[in-house]
Amino acid sequence: MMVKHVRKAALLASSVVMMSGALVAGTASSASAASGPNYCGGSYAFKGSWPMRAQSNQSIIGYIDVYWSSSAGKNCAIARPNTWVSHVEFIDVALKTSNVDDWSGPGVATDGLNSNYHSYAGPVYISARGKCISFAGHFMWGYSLPPWAVGVYENKYCG
Repeated sequence: MMVKHVRKAALLASSVVMMSGALVAGTASSASAASGPNYCGGSYAFKGSWPMRAQSNQSIIGYIDVYWSSSAGKNCAIARPNTWVSHVEFIDVALKTSNVDDWSGPGVATDGLNSNYHSYAGPVYISARGKCISFAGHFMWGYSLPPWAVGVYENKYCG
């Protein structure tokens, strides 16, 4: 149980760091990378891949892939490192509607917080018809200092 709270604290702390960096750098945009495998299901259409950046040098070393199903009225997200990144640990992903304030409270779909995933985290789903979504991804990697990558995006894909 202690690991869960430490992992949530790490995700939240890295989220705050990333969000403050994004405010300085300007508006982050979707990456042009192709999506990874669609683990969300056949009715889910790919919307975009959003970068997770190394905190050591801000290079893009992973992506959060976002999908939408108009028939289900749900969004889906998956966090994945780039294929060339080695020594990946503790991948996690979070997805919420933008009207939910707290990343650790009810109304947030998460995967990976209690696990040590090495290839991807997710899929996670949230009902979002007529709402904006926010999503975040995080993982530890390699031997760089600090050894994590993070991406946090607020108020995307409204509708």
